[in-house]
Amino acid sequence: MSEAQRVSVHGAHSGSFCSHALDSLEAVVNRCIELGYEWICLTEHMPPEFESLRAPDDVVEGHSVEWTQQRLDNYFTEARQLQA
Repeated sequence: MSEAQRVSVHGAHSGSFCSHALDSLEAVVNRCIELGYEWICLTEHMPPEFESLRAPDDVVEGHSVEWTQQRLDNYFTEARQLQA
């Protein structure tokens, strides 16, 4: 049997794409690499379908559904770049 791998499956938010997180997505990924993780799960909040379903921090900051969709698109772009 092979040695167990160090993995993260719980996901992590980043301050780049979530108002209630601190570190950039790149910093989160780099820290996982430093800690020796073989692979990690990245997660982020999905944009709501309707304005009335926006997260409280998005309401306070005035982020529209369209804005949160663009933020998620940017998240996928950066996550794929970091994956490469």
